[in-house]
Amino acid sequence: MTSISTYSDLAPINMPAIIRGRIINEQLADVDRGVSERALRTPSPNSIVNELVLTEAQQLYDLQTMPFKEIQEYVDLLGKALVFERNVYLQAAFKEISASSDLPSSIILRIYQEIHRLFNGADLQEIAETSLGKSIISGWTPIRLNDGRMASIKAFGARSVHIVAGNSPRISAVSILRNIIARSDAIIKIPSNDPLTALAIARTMIDIQPNHPITKHLAVCYWRGGDEQIEGQIYQPKNIDKIIAWGGYAAIRHVAKYIQPGLELISLDPKISASIVGAAAFSSKKTMEDAAERAAADVGSLNQFACANSRIVFVKTGTDEAGLSRARDFGNLVFESLQKAPPSLSTPAVHSCSAIDAELAGVRLMPDYFHVCGDDSRNGAIIVSLHSSPVSFYPILQNRVANIVPIDHFQQAFERMSSYTQTLGVFPDELKAELRDTAPLYGVQRLISLGYALTGNGALPQDGTEPLRRMVKWIVDETCLKESIQLPWKEPCKC
Repeated sequence: MTSISTYSDLAPINMPAIIRGRIINEQLADVDRGVSERALRTPSPNSIVNELVLTEAQQLYDLQTMPFKEIQEYVDLLGKALVFERNVYLQAAFKEISASSDLPSSIILRIYQEIHRLFNGADLQEIAETSLGKSIISGWTPIRLNDGRMASIKAFGARSVHIVAGNSPRISAVSILRNIIARSDAIIKIPSNDPLTALAIARTMIDIQPNHPITKHLAVCYWRGGDEQIEGQIYQPKNIDKIIAWGGYAAIRHVAKYIQPGLELISLDPKISASIVGAAAFSSKKTMEDAAERAAADVGSLNQFACANSRIVFVKTGTDEAGLSRARDFGNLVFESLQKAPPSLSTPAVHSCSAIDAELAGVRLMPDYFHVCGDDSRNGAIIVSLHSSPVSFYPILQNRVANIVPIDHFQQAFERMSSYTQTLGVFPDELKAELRDTAPLYGVQRLISLGYALTGNGALPQDGTEPLRRMVKWIVDETCLKESIQLPWKEPCKC
């Protein structure tokens, strides 16, 4: 695989901009991304910034009046066109990204091969109805309220910017899909570590129906994050209504400074996830092996680059000598499972992490406090705490390095959780019913069967919120009949 030290030797990645059905690939200029990253060549953002924004909000009318059935038909066509084996744009994107990504090509390939499954009409309806209700499909939905008024509610699309993260190509696909469901206009800001996925999908959209309103309400381009000359022009209430931002702490803080009345930030910020393995897992060798294989999947999928990956695995073994022995045995099993993972799920890391390697060297010097399975952060490692506290550096764990923490009771695990805790994988399944009314009080946003943390369904909430409900504008039409509601300009009857 390509070493990070050879990025500068690779040819720059050529990236056109796509603005509402038009492909702009003239006058490409090199983009400064730093010495450690492969160069990009893209149209100057200054030359296209005025074309990116939808200055006339009325231009969204075509999407607001489109029957949902037509949207489903479009998405079905798009899904068929995004089958990797037949899509030259995804194939080219895969080839380019594999040369310089921190993810191994086997994992990137699996993600690209699965992207087309996101785009199908039946699932689109399920997501829309679950997240937004039937009003997004049927239009104005009438209701009668207790005070006698009649109201009709409709979800309207908005002008939005999606700042997508690049730790998985799936994020670009999900962002485009959500924009379609919300009947919105989107500017997709390409991430520098995944510069081609959104472009590949947008070019496919142009190929299948270049003049379709959905195609015409998507713009995809790159500018360097923090470019205030560009962002200061785009991030204005006269141009956009919503910013949907995935990203690290610095990126979210930077975007937040543009928020003002009329401009909303929907932040899908970084999270740290964990697992809880109940005492039942240690009732037999077979059950323990099953739990360890599941825990390894939650640690190792996507090589631990996702927010949903487990960094800490709390095991209810007890902290007496027998319990610590069970925790050590479980840690060994998790490590062995990681080494046997299929390459489409998890592999040795493309690059080691020097910070984690230094921490691993440190904990190996404390055998009375930690048991370590594995040698370095490239092949992965499992750190078993020989007490009920996690390692201090657990927030930076990646490359399939996780911390097994033995506990006597679940409260010890809850006390280590916070509003940054996104996903909690749980084994066995019955244990979720015991934990789910308490874990959210400590910040947990999602409980799921152990081993399935990196799976998901677009119809469900994310990060403790419902992004689709926030992406749209909820408009109300109220009818107040004088026979039902007191006239505000008349004095109430004193009889």
